Amino acid sequence: MLGHTFDGVGVFPSNRDAYHAVRAWARDRFSRTVLLVGPAGVGKSHLGHAAAAQLQSRGKLVRLASTDSFMGGYVTAARTNALAAYRREWNEGSDVLVVEHVDDLAGKDRTTDEVVELVLARYRRGSRSLLSATVTPTEKSMRRWLGRMAVRCGAHLVGIKTPRRGELADFASGLSAMLAEDLRW
Repeated sequence: MLGHTFDGVGVFPSNRDAYHAVRAWARDRFSRTVLLVGPAGVGKSHLGHAAAAQLQSRGKLVRLASTDSFMGGYVTAARTNALAAYRREWNEGSDVLVVEHVDDLAGKDRTTDEVVELVLARYRRGSRSLLSATVTPTEKSMRRWLGRMAVRCGAHLVGIKTPRRGELADFASGLSAMLAEDLRW
């Protein structure tokens, strides 16, 4: 986790708001709960990992997880009558929670409810949570679901877009690098 930093993130008009929101969240100057939403490959995970690394370097106990690990543990705890311990571990086991791919919860109402309750419990105790979800602008039902989830969690919904080719070309040129499609094989 410590390999990611905000310095390694290219800031473009398409991701500027998300970059500044997550950076402010990592400095405790923004909402305690953020839901970062955008298409695949735009840097949501990199921003989440950079924030987690920054918080960890300041002595915060960070839990970085995928939705798969959350769901797997939840199912196991439910089967073994250990939900109370499981909820306590996720609620009290860290200062900061970063969960990626919450879009995987769409259609899984009980698990979605569990995540919402977890985030709300963490919020009430003053802890911070950053959730990320992959969604494209054409997925209207997913966007509605994520909007409802953000409202239920009390999260600020922060969007990140795909950078335009010109933004990437300018960034690459500033690094004296070439874009892959510009290389001649």
